Amino acid sequence: MDLTFIFIFNHSKGKQTMNKQMQKIGIAMILKKNYKIESDLIDLEAHVDSKLTYSENWTNIRDKFIEPKLQEVEDVARTH
Repeated sequence: MDLTFIFIFNHSKGKQTMNKQMQKIGIAMILKKNYKIESDLIDLEAHVDSKLTYSENWTNIRDKFIEPKLQEVEDVARTH
């Protein structure tokens, strides 16, 4: 497993807020690994709030970009 991912994952479990750059790196890694989404498709600079925790930022991005697409795919699958 990538050591950067381990650091980000472990750091995100704490209550402290990661700096924005580290949050963007971690979110980009998850987008690419789990959803095959290149980080340049989502403007992480605009959507990662440095005042929020990594977990809060990931939840916001997931809810805004990932969940609607997953729902769309499920809807298409149901109609066919």
